Amino acid sequence: MVLQSLSFWLIMAIHIFILVFYYKVGHGHTRTDATTSDSAWPFLRSGTYSGFLGIMTSFCLVFQTTQSYTRFFEQYNACCRVISNSYAFATALRSLFDGNRFEGALEVLQELHRQSMAMLYLGFGWLPHYKTNNIHMWILERLESLELVTAAEQERILGLSGDALPFFEMYYAITHTLYRELELGHISERTLDRVNTYFEAVTVGLVSLYEYSNMPVPFAVYTLLNVMALGYLVVLAYTQILPSYFYSIIPVFLTVVCTLGLREVSNALADPFGCDDTDIPVLDYVAAVHKTCDEIAAWTVAQPKAGVKEEV
Repeated sequence: MVLQSLSFWLIMAIHIFILVFYYKVGHGHTRTDATTSDSAWPFLRSGTYSGFLGIMTSFCLVFQTTQSYTRFFEQYNACCRVISNSYAFATALRSLFDGNRFEGALEVLQELHRQSMAMLYLGFGWLPHYKTNNIHMWILERLESLELVTAAEQERILGLSGDALPFFEMYYAITHTLYRELELGHISERTLDRVNTYFEAVTVGLVSLYEYSNMPVPFAVYTLLNVMALGYLVVLAYTQILPSYFYSIIPVFLTVVCTLGLREVSNALADPFGCDDTDIPVLDYVAAVHKTCDEIAAWTVAQPKAGVKEEV
C-alpha cells in the first residue's frame, strides 16, 4: 500500500536527486557533520529540525493509530452484535411461530423472516462507502431477485430522500407484524419482549454503524497530520545527505515506509467499510447469515411414523 503511494516515491526521488547533486554534481562535496565557515551549502542540523519534528510526528501518528484502532473495533463489535442477534432473532421466531402453533403460523414466520433478512441487507448496504459506489442499488436488485422485498416496498425505498435509511422500512414492518400477532393472542407480552430484545439489538447495532460513518476523522486533524508527516520526511530527506553519503538511502527508505505505513494503516482502520485489506467483509457476513437463517426457518421436527414406537 505504501509502495503504491505517490508521497513515498516523491520523497525518495527528492532524496536521491539531492544526493546526486550534492556528491556528484556540486563540486564533489564530502560528508560533514557540522557547519563549516567556507561552505556555501545550506546546513540543517538533523537533531534540531528533523529530530524535534520527528518526535512530534511520531507521537501524533501513534495517537491517531490508537484512536483509529479503537474506532475500528467498536464498529467491528457493532457488526458482531448485529450478526449474533440476527441469529437469535431467527431462532426465536422459529420456536414461536411453529407450523402447529396456530393457523397461519408458518406464513407469519416466513413474513417475519423475509422482512428481517431484507432489513439486514438494507442496513449494511446503505453505508456511505457502498452508497457512494452504487452498491446499494445492486443490493436492492438482489433483494428483488431473492423475493425479499415486495414491489410496494421497493417503490417506497426508491422514493426515500437521500439521507433516509431504508432499513427502517423493514423495522416498521416487523414491529407492525409482531404487535399484530400480540393483538391476535398468538404471542404473549413476555414473548414479545424477549423477541424485541434481539430485534432492538440488531437495530441499535446498525444505527451505531451509521453514527460512526457519519462522523469521520475531522478534516483539520487529518490534514495537519499529513502536513506534519510529509514535512518531517522532506526535511529528513535533506538532512540525511550531509553525513551519510549514498548509504542514507537505506535509513531514509525505512523511515519513509514506517511513517507513511503507519499513516495508511490509521486511515484504513478509521473507515472499516471499503476495499482495503483491513476492512470488515460485512456483505459476506450478511450472505452467511441469510443462508443459515433460511435453514432455521425451513427446519422441521421429524415426526415418528404411525404405529412405530420410539426406542429409548
